[in-house]
Amino acid sequence: MLKLLVLSCSTAVAASRALAGASFLGFNVVNLQSGNFTADAAYTAATAGALQAGVLRFPGGNIADFWDWRVGWCVAAPNASGCPSCRNPCPSKLRRRTYLLEEFAVALRAAEALPVYTLNMLTANLTESLAMLAHAESIGALPRGAYVELGGEFYWGKFEGRWATGAAYAAEANTWAAAVRARFPGARAMAVASHSVAMKDPADRGFLWNEQLYAALDPAAVAGVTLHPYLHLGDAVTGEGPRAKGERQLAHGQQRRKIVVVEVGAGFNTPTVTRFPAEAIVREFGPARAALVRFNPSDHGVPTDLPRAVGIAQGWGVLGEIEQQLGLGGREGVGGPGSAAGSSTADARAASEARLLAAERPADECEPAVCCDWRQFLTSLRSSQA
Repeated sequence: MLKLLVLSCSTAVAASRALAGASFLGFNVVNLQSGNFTADAAYTAATAGALQAGVLRFPGGNIADFWDWRVGWCVAAPNASGCPSCRNPCPSKLRRRTYLLEEFAVALRAAEALPVYTLNMLTANLTESLAMLAHAESIGALPRGAYVELGGEFYWGKFEGRWATGAAYAAEANTWAAAVRARFPGARAMAVASHSVAMKDPADRGFLWNEQLYAALDPAAVAGVTLHPYLHLGDAVTGEGPRAKGERQLAHGQQRRKIVVVEVGAGFNTPTVTRFPAEAIVREFGPARAALVRFNPSDHGVPTDLPRAVGIAQGWGVLGEIEQQLGLGGREGVGGPGSAAGSSTADARAASEARLLAAERPADECEPAVCCDWRQFLTSLRSSQA
């Protein structure tokens, strides 16, 4: 019997209910936009449990199509055989950030999660993929029940030169799955099925993919399939999505308003929570209407595509100076004078800053193409506070 593993899925739940299984929630662990876990393993161990993640995915999504696990970076080839429009994403990065299995294992153990290893079927071979899994096993990062995803989203048209049909992909996936099962019987090999966005037109490759795939998969070797649904939930009545709704509201009476985004202490531990949304807001409003002021003792770099952005090498203590300028005074419990709680918090933050400063931290390089949807983030934040 084939089983289903859903990846890259965001959900909105109207009423709380028990979720089926610990592996319901997981994260893509891509290390191309942040510092590494091993720079502060103690911090990782202390906070990973709060994620309550059942699965963590290595090395990520489309990046896996060009991944060389031995060096922790992409292969040298600029594109792929059979897919001339497939582009290696690593050469466009301003800084090379190696991401080895040993680093992934730090987060995996701290979160007590199952791994999802996405194999490189596009620019690597089966022998190399089995070697990667063997190395993961040797460092304790391939527990029983681990998922092994067989390639990426090959149902898109650009991969037609490599896999003509879903059946062609299934034939190769069967071979890889059988090899994985023979060498690692506790692992679960998963083929990649098409999701609804790729199935709009009956003539599309994605529409035909699943029927061809399911008919050709070998259930004795393939444990199930993964889906990448990319849900963007909007207004159920009008059908308007969150991006369209935000753009409409922004255009209505907002054209003349200006904004300065002041960001204090947002580094690279969780950049999608504050750092990337702040940049995305300024980027969307444009230099005529928005500016970014970033305070951070070590990660104060600003993207080169934001002309009205400045980074200042100061820590969270600058909040007190800002409050004084605004006539608000110090706040008790947040480092205000005479506050025992403030003193304790200051000591903890100082220790954390010291650990971060002791490690080499990369400069900021948030490209416009990868920055987050800040409206969707704020919507999620409001929902969590309701």
